[in-house]
Amino acid sequence: MIDIKKIESSKMRNLYNNLTEGNYKALDVFWSELEQSGSPLIEEIEGDNKNVMVTFIYKAKEKIKNVVVYGAFPSYRYNENIMEQLLDSNLWYKTYKVRNDIKFAYNYSVNDALDDDYKKRFRNFILDEFNLNTIVFPKDEEDEEDREEKRSLVELCNVKPDIWTKTMKHSNNGTLDLHRFKSNILNNSRRVWVYKPYKYEENNEKNNLIILTDGFMHINILNAINVLDNLMYKELIPKSVCVFIDSNNNRVGELAFNKNYGEFITHEILSWVHNNYNVTTESEKTIIGGVSLGALAASYIALTFPNVFGNVLAQSGSFFWDEEWLIDKYKNSDKMETRFYLNVGFLEDRPYDDEPIMKDSIDRMRDVLITKGYDVFYEHSPSGHDFLSWGEKLATGLIALIGKK
Repeated sequence: MIDIKKIESSKMRNLYNNLTEGNYKALDVFWSELEQSGSPLIEEIEGDNKNVMVTFIYKAKEKIKNVVVYGAFPSYRYNENIMEQLLDSNLWYKTYKVRNDIKFAYNYSVNDALDDDYKKRFRNFILDEFNLNTIVFPKDEEDEEDREEKRSLVELCNVKPDIWTKTMKHSNNGTLDLHRFKSNILNNSRRVWVYKPYKYEENNEKNNLIILTDGFMHINILNAINVLDNLMYKELIPKSVCVFIDSNNNRVGELAFNKNYGEFITHEILSWVHNNYNVTTESEKTIIGGVSLGALAASYIALTFPNVFGNVLAQSGSFFWDEEWLIDKYKNSDKMETRFYLNVGFLEDRPYDDEPIMKDSIDRMRDVLITKGYDVFYEHSPSGHDFLSWGEKLATGLIALIGKK
């Protein structure tokens, strides 16, 4: 039997008490009220204006073995997120204390195998039927292995609204060219999109240049086009051309310390862009960036090919990779004239079960760069290792690196 002292949610305690006292109608009342109020349950904590209690609820339709709640919050550590069955009822729940300024997306995995087969777990995901707020990440129609992802979404009471990823009321929109780029260095082809700013043809000055990995994700999930349009409309960054380089099914092999991929960027892509678009060749006006492994790749390329990129935009960088090899490489290398934007989410202290804590590695990268004398803009934001904040923080990073003074 559950120890009632361990039930953190007051609503769950009340329901537990009713059921143990024989008031079985209380469960029907609870389900009826949940259909109206939605889930998860959000309860204030007396004397605490920074945190709330969040209780995830699952209603079993048949006898089940377990339910796991899974996402950047509460975490990707599935063994820590197995829900509890309330007595012998069809109600399963899990309660957490969390900051009230975060938003997060999650799924349930019913009858989870509780192993490290994450692909199987993803296929098993379902939405929270009592949460009508969902977010959809579109499928890449050119990727046979990709699929549309749907997640239940929660925005707590003190979440700051998105600004830069939203469509603003202006017509100063850039245009997007799609190319099929053949790399002789990598011996493969991929999509490369080039964003040209509003009135590109009328601008006689050289545009700043931004290179971003994971092109499809930036364009279709992070709303990077809105970010660029809005920042230039507000005159917060100079006119800039942005090159979005697509990833392929060898993403890890290309982005994790691959010198050939760096040569592909610095020799083939840059040469092609300089020859075909009105862009700068000045390193201090050129950015390379990405998220997660893309951030690792950007930082590696900037160090391996010095004096090409004067700015690195690294979001939620996977600097733990290969036992923090790149951090040590920066520590033992001569300082370059490179500026860095680094960010990490509060929730990135919750990695997968078999990975080190990402936030710690990002903080160590920051400390090494600052000790070496680099110009570093660092942000610690109310987010996780997911898509929900990277678009907004792309804007913050661009402003920090090339913003108009």
